[in-house]
Amino acid sequence: MPIPSSPDEILHRGRYSYRKTTVLIAGVAVTLITGGFGLHLLLANRHRLPRGAEEWISVLFVGGILGLLFICGVFLAASYFRNYALELVITHEGIRYGKRDFPWADVRWIAGTWNKDRYQLVIGRRGFRPDQHLMTDHGLDEKSFERLMETLRNEVAPAHPTVTIAGDQPAE
Repeated sequence: MPIPSSPDEILHRGRYSYRKTTVLIAGVAVTLITGGFGLHLLLANRHRLPRGAEEWISVLFVGGILGLLFICGVFLAASYFRNYALELVITHEGIRYGKRDFPWADVRWIAGTWNKDRYQLVIGRRGFRPDQHLMTDHGLDEKSFERLMETLRNEVAPAHPTVTIAGDQPAE
């Protein structure tokens, strides 16, 4: 789904940036803690190989969890330094969040969750797919959220009557 070049075709635009101090702290902390703990386990047991299936399963399980957390920490730290961001664009054709496209035909509903003093958008997708949170840095205040939902009711709902807009009754 190409992003329209005309601003008139874009109903809403937002951005979620990983360039936050909390992301850097979390990424570095998780990387150092899991890397240090994994290195400690390797060095403490370097002369002893696991004996039996139970010990191998335990080693693989703990190693897998540590490896997964280490990769998550590296991803967060790298995202901070690369200034990685997810762009949110809502158009008449659908929604693009980061590199993922959600055509209106695949969206069951769109609503908002109240987070501190802002709304963050959430969509429900058709089929057995999880809801998709569309986080942005600043969210939407109450007036902006209502204005966006009204715009979607007027601009999107007539062409896609199976999409439920926040506050509407679900389509049968």
